[in-house]
Amino acid sequence: MINNEKFLSVVADSLELEENEISFDTDFRNEVEDFDSLMGFSVIVAFDENFQKKMPVAEFMKCRTVKDLYDFINRE
Repeated sequence: MINNEKFLSVVADSLELEENEISFDTDFRNEVEDFDSLMGFSVIVAFDENFQKKMPVAEFMKCRTVKDLYDFINRE
């Protein structure tokens, strides 16, 4: 299982936020100012680089909250 703090740090960095600006409840598509597809791609790449976990775009599109992303990364 991925460490919560490390996970939130990676996601915050990908979304150009400070760690204290997000939580597992954050709806990143609606609550992150200026969220766009480039930020989404950044999250996907960060997961591959930091957790060696490839996230298909279709799976990413199903996610709404940071918790959804966390659940995907911790599958298997």
